[in-house]
Amino acid sequence: MGKTTTPVHLTDEHLARFDRDGFLVVEDLIDPERVAALGDRVREYTHGGRDAGALRVQIEPRVTRGEERVDHPGDGIRKIDGLVEHDDLFRALGTDPAIVAVITRILGRT
Repeated sequence: MGKTTTPVHLTDEHLARFDRDGFLVVEDLIDPERVAALGDRVREYTHGGRDAGALRVQIEPRVTRGEERVDHPGDGIRKIDGLVEHDDLFRALGTDPAIVAVITRILGRT
């Protein structure tokens, strides 16, 4: 599986955009193969093939109330909590040095 690309240097413009918008898109931080593998892993949890174990899965309330129909129960999942703590691919993502460096740069400002 691919790793992140080279570390990203955040400019003052990036930080200003984060301050203005509340989020920041960092192009090419994660390579496409890794993004695909993470998407596949989520689908394994939501559509079968991998036991959710200690993960906490939240179903979309409109699905639970019957106000919205989905083709597969996995399509009605709103949120999966605990991926970084309990899944090796997501743990590697959450501790990747290039990603941590971006977060540290954003949060480390005074």
